Amino acid sequence: MPGPRLRSPRLELIAADSESSRLALFDRGFFARWLDAKVSAEWPHESMSAALEACSHDLIAKPELSGWLHWHFIWIEGIQRTLVGDGGFKGPPDRNGRVEIGYAVLGPFEGRGFASEAVGELTAWAFADPRVTAVEAETFVDNTASLRVLHKNGFRRLRPALGDGFVILERSRSE
Repeated sequence: MPGPRLRSPRLELIAADSESSRLALFDRGFFARWLDAKVSAEWPHESMSAALEACSHDLIAKPELSGWLHWHFIWIEGIQRTLVGDGGFKGPPDRNGRVEIGYAVLGPFEGRGFASEAVGELTAWAFADPRVTAVEAETFVDNTASLRVLHKNGFRRLRPALGDGFVILERSRSE
């Protein structure tokens, strides 16, 4: 069963499922046909490679996690569809109702607002689940582009992260 899909003004966000996860890792051409999108040679983003593999294993074991793991960001321009990035969550809400979001846009598509648009859609999707009380994100304290994406989407600095040079930002349901 295909995972959830979201639509924003320029993007279609497609949640990975067990089938697409296997295709993404092992058959790039079939994966492109499954997405009905061009998949550039730059994909996957270096920060998402390990996440894709972990997601594949998790979704094969627990298909119901689709939506709470990996999403693909498809830019729709006229009839052209292009995979421009990936993101998602590290899992379903924890016992406190928190989820952690992550995202990456491929180099040729950076600086065009795709990450901001995708994070907005994913955050809204998460808050549609009544169990979710907050969405968190961890980024480097000097990653101005990522901080700008999060601030545009109502995230506020929460605390330093455990790793040196990282910060955690949060958007709560009440904001």
